[in-house]
Amino acid sequence: LALAASMMLALGCGSQPAELATSQPAAQAVRDSSPLPAQPAPGPIPARAMLGLDDLTPIIEPPKGKPEDQPLPDRVRDEAAQAEALIAQRSFDKAVALLERAVSFAPGNARILRLLGQAYMSLPNRGKAEASLQSAVKAAGDDLESHLMLGQLAASQQQNDQAIQHIRTALLCSQAGPQNPRAAEALLTLSLLLDRQGYWSAAMEAYTRFGKWVDQNGRDYADRAALRDWVVRPE
Repeated sequence: LALAASMMLALGCGSQPAELATSQPAAQAVRDSSPLPAQPAPGPIPARAMLGLDDLTPIIEPPKGKPEDQPLPDRVRDEAAQAEALIAQRSFDKAVALLERAVSFAPGNARILRLLGQAYMSLPNRGKAEASLQSAVKAAGDDLESHLMLGQLAASQQQNDQAIQHIRTALLCSQAGPQNPRAAEALLTLSLLLDRQGYWSAAMEAYTRFGKWVDQNGRDYADRAALRDWVVRPE
């Protein structure tokens, strides 16, 4: 009930979504990317406000091709592992250097391209991050992580409609089940973006689904800083 009340507040029955106190990266990008929208003038409810999630356009088909199905060539396997460790240590420049070398040996490998996009995004170098992640999903589209990062990049540049498309695609990936905290982060971020863009019915539908996911998987989410504020709440 506490979570549901918070969701209602986020949808406008109280504070605006831009003022939500959340530590999650994707929602933070949405919250900080643009100023608080102006209050709408009285008048007819816009048509987009009545659209449900399944009514949104364009229609997006589930992407195909998992990055994990692409084996890493032997000559880049060690570099990829080292780069992952460097990203975890926040040594992003060193990770980029290793991954750029790895890409030269395996230019179409989605796993390398995703890591490179993640490293560039963390520097930050948005242009190179977006280029790497776009190449990653072109090579293997069934990749929640890459689509979510593309959505975060778009939201950080106030390209909210584009961000919505990326995150809708992320939620169609095979990894996007309620047991995956990153899928939950994507769903919450989609809710915020839809609300900001005036898709109020779709936003409420996404919030409601997120609430059900929290009910089912709250313990798994509570260990993640990105979701903790939405899970650990007083009754």
